[in-house]
Amino acid sequence: MFKTLVTLFAAAMAVSWFLPWFSGPLAEGSTPSVMGPDLYKLVTSDGFKMSDIPTEVLLFVASFAFAALFGLLALMGLASRLGALITGALPVAAVAVSLMRGASYAADLGLPIDFLEVSGNDLRATVKLVSEFLAVGAWLYLAGAAGLLLTGLLVPQGRD
Repeated sequence: MFKTLVTLFAAAMAVSWFLPWFSGPLAEGSTPSVMGPDLYKLVTSDGFKMSDIPTEVLLFVASFAFAALFGLLALMGLASRLGALITGALPVAAVAVSLMRGASYAADLGLPIDFLEVSGNDLRATVKLVSEFLAVGAWLYLAGAAGLLLTGLLVPQGRD
């Protein structure tokens, strides 16, 4: 069961790289794969430093590579709970870094954001608003990451 679950969840994350993430009239072609050519130009340019790329972007892009690699390892029967945890945790880390950076920018502008004072109603309203704009790619990515994280935590790694 472990192998089947992690293979499906990793495949969902990896495939979401090519699927639209946002819906709406201005979101046409909003797939993470459109970053590829620009990222390649940046990395191969003269004077490039890895520190030029924000941490959350590195975590986000790495999560797709980890998902693809982990999916292949799972197909070969070499998947581990630790691998599932790491692959599922990368998107969580990317969001956490983004939130911390956003809160830091807001504080610099005199607009402090206290995430500890956010109520359940605020979260529900935010999720409802954001879900109107998310397309299949984002949902697959989120479901795959959550599935890998939970599978790595809860499902015993046995023989499939």
